[in-house]
Amino acid sequence: MFKLYTTAAEIDKAIASIKGRGAKLDGDIHRAGVSVLAHATKHGDTTLADKLVHAMPKGGRKLALVEWMLAFGQIAKLDPKADKAAIAEGRLFKLDRERKYDEAGAIGTPWTEFKPEAAVHTAFDVQAAVQSVLRRMKSAAESGLSIEHKAEALRDAKALVVLLEGVEGNTLPALPAVE
Repeated sequence: MFKLYTTAAEIDKAIASIKGRGAKLDGDIHRAGVSVLAHATKHGDTTLADKLVHAMPKGGRKLALVEWMLAFGQIAKLDPKADKAAIAEGRLFKLDRERKYDEAGAIGTPWTEFKPEAAVHTAFDVQAAVQSVLRRMKSAAESGLSIEHKAEALRDAKALVVLLEGVEGNTLPALPAVE
């Protein structure tokens, strides 16, 4: 049975415990992370890097660990197009001898200081987003549902075209106003 803390003292005690255990866990992850990077460089094996990332809870901390590993290790993310089978098996990384293993940097920079830039193997796929809207709209029309807010949607679609035409690399132009 799930039991709530009922007093401020119990809650304070739990918070202090979480803080202490969290700091220990962060240290354990850091030590394991540096060890994984050293192992990958020495043995050419990135499977332990995969395991460590999969052992992490979901969310930003997992992504921060991945960014930290990529910054200091001789590893790279698998390519979603070229490495589909490996990714389907749960693999995340491959060895990249073009990168330099920076053990001093890895030891000196805690993984918790890294901010995730993007999810592992993901980026915003604007084509998939547009196709999704088109499929949903077609399905709604085929089901006999009325299509509402056509004028606003047309205005926003034109703004999307302007936005896409102005994208250079990963830099967006000023975003048009969207309601």
